[in-house]
Amino acid sequence: MRALAALFALLAVAQQPQIQNGTVETRKSAGLDRDIAAIAATAAEPTWVGWRETAVDGWGNNCCWYSDDNFASRGCSVEPRVPNTRGFAGMDQPDPRPQFPAPSGPAKLEAGTEVLVMVRLVDRHVERIRTFSDDCPLDAGGRKVYWLDGVPAGDSVKYLASLIQLKEVSGTPTDLRRRINSAAVSAIGMHRDGNIEQLIALAKQNTDATSRSSAFTWLGRSKDPRAVAFIDGILKR
Repeated sequence: MRALAALFALLAVAQQPQIQNGTVETRKSAGLDRDIAAIAATAAEPTWVGWRETAVDGWGNNCCWYSDDNFASRGCSVEPRVPNTRGFAGMDQPDPRPQFPAPSGPAKLEAGTEVLVMVRLVDRHVERIRTFSDDCPLDAGGRKVYWLDGVPAGDSVKYLASLIQLKEVSGTPTDLRRRINSAAVSAIGMHRDGNIEQLIALAKQNTDATSRSSAFTWLGRSKDPRAVAFIDGILKR
């Protein structure tokens, strides 16, 4: 029994991303849209919510490298940088590039097969979407991170699709809408499961050219018979 409990504990840790410089709270997902709505309703400051999904074949390595003459590290800052400054705090502050510890232990042969999806909540709405490969160390910039376990791929795709605004919406800045649209379509495309029908639906719409083009790009990369048939049908018209 002890060995079994230890195994379950090890698997639970393995499901969590490598996050430093932040407080991480792990929850079992009870429904992605409800989970995020509940977190957004109580978040008093910018907060991240993340989950993982099996990635499409050929997904590759989506991470960051920081280096100078004396130091090199692999990992990404999830927080946005302040425009026109060296970092988060301004020109008069040291460059806050995160310094991740060198990896230890044997290399993970299955690393890079899952995508980490993270959304940033500000004032009860999604302000940013980011994606990383599952073996990428992350720096949370001092923010709270809610990590959701057991999110079905279908729920993930459906939620990301709900964030895409195909028409101009009063009160939503155009650059914010475009940034979220682009990131949401890309995140959907990175899913191995449950993404093709949504990408086809986005490719068929004609109200947002950027989202439509991105959907075609991901469909063109796919070997799924439905994607191949759709692209073939377009080419034969």
